[in-house]
Amino acid sequence: MTTLLRRVAVTPVFALVGLLLLSGCATSGAKARVHGRSGDANTQIQAAMVDYIKNRMTDGVYHYYDPVESRMLHLKYDYLHAGVKRTGDFYVSCADFRDQDKRTLDVDIFVIDDGGEFRVTQALLHKVDGAKRDYDLTND
Repeated sequence: MTTLLRRVAVTPVFALVGLLLLSGCATSGAKARVHGRSGDANTQIQAAMVDYIKNRMTDGVYHYYDPVESRMLHLKYDYLHAGVKRTGDFYVSCADFRDQDKRTLDVDIFVIDDGGEFRVTQALLHKVDGAKRDYDLTND
């Protein structure tokens, strides 16, 4: 199931959401839990992430300004990683993209629980071709 989740493109978003609903975002077949949240909550969190990506694409391209490189990156969505982790007040999962230079970019998508509704607050570039970019969320 994990391999299947990794190769679903944004275009068939409903297929991904369906897979997430069926799998409960679990890699082992059991419902995943993130700090007491059920697999259903994880499914909602990841659905919010997919919607965020989809709704910001133009002609299949997600545009992201990279302040480190001081340029706009034109990203093609590859897949959303299975599973959700908790970092401070945020739920986080990664999405992989390919940029115009054919590099693989790992973008962390941050979601907050807004009274039971999950909302994406930000996307941060975390890795470029596997090389980490550090950021620290412990100093809120």
